[in-house]
Amino acid sequence: MTEPHIADELKRLSRRIEEIGKTTNLLFQDRELLEDILSRLLAVESAINLQRATQTENAKNTKADINEVKDIVDAKIDEVNETIDNKTVIVKSPKESILQKIINKVGGK
Repeated sequence: MTEPHIADELKRLSRRIEEIGKTTNLLFQDRELLEDILSRLLAVESAINLQRATQTENAKNTKADINEVKDIVDAKIDEVNETIDNKTVIVKSPKESILQKIINKVGGK
């Protein structure tokens, strides 16, 4: 009677060991998947950080370019204003007479 009982216990133990082996294999596979996901997430994080740095640098460069263009335009406007002041021509306006234009120019209006 003990022999069949021992055989049954060995069979149950053997099945339990097989189940543990399958569970262990699944855990190792899950771990490999998680490691792969982690490495891919790190690559994505690095790409995002690089993109952010590039975007910041591009924004700085664009702002500097805009300021440079603004300075050039301001200088050109000053040059044109000076040229106009030096070579002022009275133009007849549909709203004002030539005399009114001269009075405004002389009077500083």
